[in-house]
Amino acid sequence: MKHLFHSIIESLTLEVSKNEFFTCSFYCESSNFVRINKAKIRQPGHVFQASLQIDLIVGQKHAISNISITQDPAYNTSKIKESLTFLREQIKDSLGDPYLLVNKDSSTSSSISNHSKNDIEFILNDIISKSSSFDVVGILSEGSIATGTANSNGQNHWHETHNFNFDWSLYHEKDKAVKASYAGNVWDSKTFNEKMEWSKEQLNYLKLPPISLTPGSYKTYLAPAALNEVIELLCWG
Repeated sequence: MKHLFHSIIESLTLEVSKNEFFTCSFYCESSNFVRINKAKIRQPGHVFQASLQIDLIVGQKHAISNISITQDPAYNTSKIKESLTFLREQIKDSLGDPYLLVNKDSSTSSSISNHSKNDIEFILNDIISKSSSFDVVGILSEGSIATGTANSNGQNHWHETHNFNFDWSLYHEKDKAVKASYAGNVWDSKTFNEKMEWSKEQLNYLKLPPISLTPGSYKTYLAPAALNEVIELLCWG
């Protein structure tokens, strides 16, 4: 993803004239998504999405546009040219901004997660092997997220991280299921196994016969996940 960001900066630098100044912000995501039902892979997919915000500045005038970015450099260059043409027309008809402050710093930085990308096939095999005898329903998401900023003076800042999130439920019957999740940067089989064993233990309680309560006052315990659901409900709107 970083090479894509650099190619965009090169295109912008070549396209702006001497009296123009640009700043840009870049966001990119490359993620795998897998839906699991009854401990089997039902719907795998991959998503790549990237966007670029360009702020073109001429004196005290400026205009901003947002464009979608693909993995095709030629297409991106074409869209950048179109965007700059549009911004120049906007600047012609705009008034100067007396409060415009332009950061012409030329500093650079690069922060890339030390964790290597997770092996999606290994993760899926781990999930299936530890839950094959149960009705597991869930979504696994895994991939990279990156963001960058740059300007005409050579400023270039980059941040990239890799992570995963597996959100699942162990289903018993009707409305009875145990919800759990595991998220982080590096998949650890031992940690996941502990979480899955906890889910299986909780599922045993749901298999007990229900108790009908008569009207009255009772002390009750809400698990953290249940309390979170209540708080989210109270935060609606």
